[in-house]
Amino acid sequence: MKKCVKCNKEMADDSRFCPRCGEDQAAVETTNDGKGESKPWALPEGLSSGDFMEKLHKAALVGIGLTGISVLMPMLRVIGFMEFTIMDYSKFLALVIIALCVYMGHEIMQKNYAVPAVASQGLFAYFLVIYVRYANSMSDMRRGFGSMVRDAVYVEWGTYVFTIGVILTCAASIIAGITSSDKSLCKDTLVSQWKAYTLESVKIHSINIPGYAWIIAVAVILLVITQQANPFRNF
Repeated sequence: MKKCVKCNKEMADDSRFCPRCGEDQAAVETTNDGKGESKPWALPEGLSSGDFMEKLHKAALVGIGLTGISVLMPMLRVIGFMEFTIMDYSKFLALVIIALCVYMGHEIMQKNYAVPAVASQGLFAYFLVIYVRYANSMSDMRRGFGSMVRDAVYVEWGTYVFTIGVILTCAASIIAGITSSDKSLCKDTLVSQWKAYTLESVKIHSINIPGYAWIIAVAVILLVITQQANPFRNF
């Protein structure tokens, strides 16, 4: 007899579905104490762990590249009165983010995945704060100008590229951290690796600080630069 991984109901060893709650027993692995663990995700057929790591490296670098490119996109376009972008038009802010992207790329090549994981989360936190401010400004403008110009108020493409870049960098770095430590890739290990990078100490050069402190530092520094670079913009 075995027990259901969800409700602990006893059932026959060859039963796949629980007679009480209907839980699919094949979706989890059952440990000796009856607790369920997420079933590891298998790599696609023909893809070795080394090839998978190489793809993760490329994915993380692509994400970093997209993030760096996104900060330049607003500068390459004519500033429209009704155009909103997450990035300020400050060259100094763009240079700071590009420098951060270069540093993240260097750390990935050194197989230090904690740095891009926390830095990309800091960039995403910055994005959320600025997006909320811009969303409020966009709503005010739409209400003020009415339906005649409602469709003219939009978010420029650099915003979306920035978002995709930081999410891709963070996800690839976390998965690479799991794979490099020979852990099985599943939902539980993804969560535990993210917690490890976010809550535990992250060593950057000789400084050991909790990951969340680095996340906050990146977000706050970028917000301060944005505010100082364009104090007359209504965020």
